[in-house]
Amino acid sequence: MKDNLIGAMYKKAIGFEQEEVQTFIEENNHNKSIKRKIVKNKKYYPPDYSAIRYLLITKFGREYNEKKDEIYLMEKRIENNSEVWINEE
Repeated sequence: MKDNLIGAMYKKAIGFEQEEVQTFIEENNHNKSIKRKIVKNKKYYPPDYSAIRYLLITKFGREYNEKKDEIYLMEKRIENNSEVWINEE
């Protein structure tokens, strides 16, 4: 199921084309004939920016996260122990 969901997200991220087929049947009572008409419509779904962004962040890391600078600064603060928390009561 997980692979199917990732596949659907990927498909949405890159865009896709879908074909819809409709069949119409007409009956003529005078001639007792049947006419069938098949209509095919193609619809193009463009790439979805939010799906692209999600896949880039989850698959390739922080490099594509819009908050990567904030995350980097927070990591540096933690490494340097530069934050001091004072509990004033």
